This record gives sequence, structure tokens and C-alpha cells, in this order.
Amino acid sequence: PTAEKGSTVQVHFDCIYRSITVVSSREAKLLAGNRSIAQPYVFTVGSLPGKERKRDFADTANGLFSAQASPKPPRAMYMITEGMKVGGKRRVIVPPDLGYGKKGQGEIPG
Repeated sequence: PTAEKGSTVQVHFDCIYRSITVVSSREAKLLAGNRSIAQPYVFTVGSLPGKERKRDFADTANGLFSAQASPKPPRAMYMITEGMKVGGKRRVIVPPDLGYGKKGQGEIPG
């Protein structure tokens, strides 16, 4: 299947600035002591940033529930995934106006 505008997708992403991974969906969240989990980022292709739902981490065996906000991708993510196929990969250079805005994100300047 191909990701089309309006379809819901799950992606892992890494934002690299000057050879350093600054933001990544692969960052594991600590659950109940020494267990961790990293979930893909879920959003609707072509939607406006901020309209996605938060990721939910759940360990049903122990009933553990933790709803933590996921790392946010740059605005470009909502557009560049259109046309991708399941399992596909893309390397994209994001222009400043489609990045993290005037505030920046972590080590990535505005």
C-alpha cells in the first residue's frame, strides 16, 4: 500500500543536525523499572501538525498505563510521507520554514 493524503501512517524518524541525532521516535520510554518501549509516530498524511494523537504505552500484563507525549517531527513530515510505501525509507533535507520554526528543537536552531 501507498501512503495517500488522509491515510493514517506509523513512522519512525530521526532528525539529525550536524551529524548528531537530536530528535528520534526510536527513543525508548522507561516502563516499570528496567523495561522500555519505543513506538512509531502515528499521524494523518497531509494533516496539520498538532492534530495527531498522543502515543499510548501500555503493559497489559500488569495493567501499567503511561501516556507520554512522543517526540515531535518537523512540519515537513506531514507532507514528505505522501507516496511512501510500507517499509520505505526517505532521507530529506528540511528547509527552515518546514522545520521547527523560530524556537527550534533541542540542538536544532530556529
